[in-house]
Amino acid sequence: LTEAVRQAAPVQRYGRVTAVRGNLIQVSGLNSNASIGSRLSVHSNDGRQVEVEATGLTGDTALCLPYGAVDGISIGARA
Repeated sequence: LTEAVRQAAPVQRYGRVTAVRGNLIQVSGLNSNASIGSRLSVHSNDGRQVEVEATGLTGDTALCLPYGAVDGISIGARA
């Protein structure tokens, strides 16, 4: 059993960008799977992944601040 757990693929959950206000990125659809300090990857239009950190929560929406440039991130981007 220990070996089976070790080999299991990690569970990945996805949300979508619902708003971008300056450097604040709203990600919805995580269904309470994010907490303060959670790190997510947001996919930009040019194929980059921008790492962000959840700094606030409201309902099923995570309010995130990026570790890099937000250029190319749009509404509906996968996070």
